[in-house]
Amino acid sequence: SSTTLTVYCSVLGVSLDPSQKPHLAISFSLWSGDWLKPFKPTQLIATPGNAPHAYLVIAAFDLRSLQPGKYKLEMTAEDMFQPERVTEGAEFTVQ
Repeated sequence: SSTTLTVYCSVLGVSLDPSQKPHLAISFSLWSGDWLKPFKPTQLIATPGNAPHAYLVIAAFDLRSLQPGKYKLEMTAEDMFQPERVTEGAEFTVQ
């Protein structure tokens, strides 16, 4: 088993302020069974993508504190200008 989980995704349609900077909030949550808790990455990078108003998000998580089992990682991206929010998730297993 690995001790690090690296995830990546893109966020499309991000609004920009007059200086061409986004006001994008990214947060992560971890589901296991019936509980949900915030899950902070050890590293988080958001960089402009090749398409207008698109950002590539890369996050790394330390899995050493997790017990073996099935989990679901959810990422929420919030555009603070519009305001709009989207949440997507992916399941993974720690052995």
